[in-house]
Amino acid sequence: MLIDFLLTILILIAIIGLLVFIHELGHFIAARIIGVEVEEFAFGFGKKLLAWERGDTIYRINMLPFGGYVKILGDEDPSSFVRKGPAKFTKSEIEKYQKKLESIGADKGSKISILKKIGSSDKLTTKEKAGLRKYMFSYIIPNDPDNMDNKGYFQKLFVAVAGVTMNMILAFVIFAVYLSILGYKTDLVYIADYPFVGADAEIVQKPIVAKVYNKQLAEQGFSLDEEHYGVIIISLDGEYINDFDEFTAIWNRIENKPVDVEYIFLDNMLLVKSNLVLNSPGYDINIEPSLTDKIIFATVEEGFPADKADIKPRDILLKIDGEPAGYEKRTEFIEFLENNKNRSMVFTVLSEDGEIIDKKVELNGEDKDGVILGSSFSLNKPLQGTQYRLDYSDNKYLAGVAHTINVFGYNPVALYNLMKISIETKDVELASQSVSSIWGVGETLNTLVINRDYKNIINLTGLISVALAFMNILPIPLLDGGQVLFITLEKLRGKPLSAKTQERIANVAFIFLIGFSILIIAKDVWIGFVGDFFRGIL
Repeated sequence: MLIDFLLTILILIAIIGLLVFIHELGHFIAARIIGVEVEEFAFGFGKKLLAWERGDTIYRINMLPFGGYVKILGDEDPSSFVRKGPAKFTKSEIEKYQKKLESIGADKGSKISILKKIGSSDKLTTKEKAGLRKYMFSYIIPNDPDNMDNKGYFQKLFVAVAGVTMNMILAFVIFAVYLSILGYKTDLVYIADYPFVGADAEIVQKPIVAKVYNKQLAEQGFSLDEEHYGVIIISLDGEYINDFDEFTAIWNRIENKPVDVEYIFLDNMLLVKSNLVLNSPGYDINIEPSLTDKIIFATVEEGFPADKADIKPRDILLKIDGEPAGYEKRTEFIEFLENNKNRSMVFTVLSEDGEIIDKKVELNGEDKDGVILGSSFSLNKPLQGTQYRLDYSDNKYLAGVAHTINVFGYNPVALYNLMKISIETKDVELASQSVSSIWGVGETLNTLVINRDYKNIINLTGLISVALAFMNILPIPLLDGGQVLFITLEKLRGKPLSAKTQERIANVAFIFLIGFSILIIAKDVWIGFVGDFFRGIL
């Protein structure tokens, strides 16, 4: 619906705007604390809507509310990485330029306002304006004691990490609210072992629906396709499910009745809420007890007994000659076939369309190239999703802090484990699903908006805040972690890298970040939109 789409856009803008603004606010506050001049502090980007000057800082509210930026004295632009040292000027040159500035009333105020006065002055020639700009950028600004380049190592470090710190503090607050709503219990998908702090961590098994056999159920939204290969049942009839045993107990009460169901797609963790009739005429899902340990036919070879009996892929074998057919192991059915060569029997199967059909099967004997049935098959077992259950009940007052630390630490460990598995299996899809762009975040948010799942919108905001902090602390030039790396190198070397070297590093980093971002966005767009479109027409 259009209203859901518009609401998604507004919430996404609000989330990204809040997180980026809080990040930049951290840099601003830290800079002011150590006495660094902040030339400009802006909310949003693009065209100026409102601006005012207070002290040495110009404050702006811009048209596009996607966060904000801080321009600290010495930056050539708000995202500057290259730091240039001061140039040498003679005493007479300094006196000359100072008199020029005084003559146009530009000897006081913020550096931005001085540069604006230089540019707008009708008392200066073009050559004089160029000379004054060079004097400002090459002498006044680099030598100003309020320039961050002239501060000590720990002061620079304080400003560099302040944005990340603010994102973590915001996550503390967000997760405190989220956990209080959930009763201080929440789940994380189990990907790797991790020593969680401040919480009782328990590994639990969630029931997973791997296949759907009823068309009506699929039309109601409980559908799986090539992209969504399984869903985790979260709650039934308003009751939160901790493990498969609890699911079975609830199942006996809600069978064949309309019931509210919460489930999460296993591959992308999108939460869906729906009102469904489970186990309606024609079995619905493979975790229904009557379908457990049944044979599921996968492929059917042309010309062999299974094909002649009209057995179809995804048929489930319910009975043989009227007797229930269930097996603990796949090999038990293979042994049954071996012991019944040349026999005629009736297979009662549940079709993909939910119909129960009797099919007469004439099994082959020894003289048919060893092929008895002519079909591959698997055993229908209730898959279970392994998750960490984190309980912060004994640590309520610090639950937000503890969960933020846990998420911040667990994510890279889980990401490393996914990449390791991808390398071992030579399958990049698993690793690619572990990273997402703004497009992927938007799709997740849209699902939450459609289901009016506001508590998980709060959770998503906290997760993005932690992700933003983690990304920014990486030692990559143009990011906060890159700043930490280079001011540390400067401290160890006793001097900064040359401006030329800084510029080369900045250019390479910029190309890398842009290229990586494009790849992730392209991946999310393909999976979320283009892939669905082509799958729909092919």
